[in-house]
Formats: sequence, C-alpha cells, structure tokens
Amino acid sequence: MRHAEALPTNSGSEWRHDRERPPACRRRSDKEGGRKSQAHGPSRGGFTTKVQAEVWDRGRRVRYVLTGGEVNDVTQADRLLRGLRGRAVVGGRAYDSDALLASIAAQDMAAVVPSRRNRKVQRPLDAEAYAQRYVIERLFGRLKAFRRVATRYDRTASSYGAVVALASALVVLSGWTA
Repeated sequence: MRHAEALPTNSGSEWRHDRERPPACRRRSDKEGGRKSQAHGPSRGGFTTKVQAEVWDRGRRVRYVLTGGEVNDVTQADRLLRGLRGRAVVGGRAYDSDALLASIAAQDMAAVVPSRRNRKVQRPLDAEAYAQRYVIERLFGRLKAFRRVATRYDRTASSYGAVVALASALVVLSGWTA
C-alpha cells in the first residue's frame, strides 16, 4: 500500500498523501465523546437509550436522566431522588437494592418496591400504594406517542434530552393528569 505519491500541485507542495488525516478510530481517541457520553449503549435489541424518570403523584413534575441501554436502572435512582420530599417512593423490581432502600429510609420516606425473586427474605408490599405506579407508566405511554421520543433519531444526548423535555412539557401543559 502506498502512503504517498508524487503529484504536481499548484500549492507548491510536491507530495500528496492518500490519507490527509488520521483514521476515525484514532481521531476521537483524545476527545470526550462516543456512545457512552451520548447515552447510547448496547442492549438486546441493538443500541438503545433509557429514560429514567421521577414523576409526582399526578404526573405534574417530571425529572429525568438519560443513560445507555446497558446501564442498570438502580444506578440512577440516587440522582433522581436527591432532595426529594414526600411520603413514599414507588418503583419496579429493578429498584430493589439494599443501598437504595436505605437511602429512601434516610429521607424519611417509605419504599414501595417489590422484592426481587432471588431475595432470601421477601419484604411485604403495600399493593394499594404500588398501584400508583400506573402514573409513570401512563406518562411513558404519552411520551411514546411522540415519534421522536419513541425512536431516537437524535445523535447527541443533549438533543434527545431536549426532545424528551419538550414532549414532557407538552404532555403536562395539555392538562393531562393520570
């Protein structure tokens, strides 16, 4: 493979390289970026983005975090629950972690999270309070009605986050309550 060939040019230089810049794999090595920083990660169905959200009782206040598809949900719970006040935190089985449950208890709130099946001692679950989880499920259903939220077309996490924020604001401003 030839790396350079002699070509006459008008710029005064006699050499022109096949590659005028390093290959893409080396160009990005020193920069911040890539899939991880763009909340885009491998999952079973390909590269995906997860949206973890905090929603108040009737879907009024929405706060969210974007992560790659391979990131476990419980890793983002502390970020979402920081500074939160209320009576209880309702979540799915993915949020059953001793550290998270201790953090919720330290904030003087009840944790309404079903135990994972592999727990040796199953915790009791308040079924009536757990039924309130439908609020966030319905919010995600409303957000997925927006095509750009359901199928991430945006290349960067900041633009996708802006689309999610805009869709959330439109849902809340439309007068929707769960």
